[in-house]
Amino acid sequence: MSASRSSLVAWSGFAMGPFAWGASTQANYTWVTLSCDAGVSSTTLLTLVFALISLTGACLSWRALRSLQSAPAEAPYKPRTERFVAGLGIGMGFLFALAILFQFAATLIFTGCER
Repeated sequence: MSASRSSLVAWSGFAMGPFAWGASTQANYTWVTLSCDAGVSSTTLLTLVFALISLTGACLSWRALRSLQSAPAEAPYKPRTERFVAGLGIGMGFLFALAILFQFAATLIFTGCER
């Protein structure tokens, strides 16, 4: 993988976790208003999809980190910033997947239709 491509993959992996968490939160808020009227209260599929998106970002960051670390020592471009972003993206992917799953745990207790 080239250096510029590794940089792009590292940054996209870094951004996927927060994006998935934000989209999951908004989808859950929207789902509550729709499901209370219809009498359906399951967000399991949404949770799994967004958690997988976040974990995919962690996987992309891991691949970018491995690619950047395996560059030869004599290579003119040995980026520190991209390695840092890729390492941070791995942690953020797992952290935001955990946050998405914790939000789902709350839906096991509260449906959102209580009044």
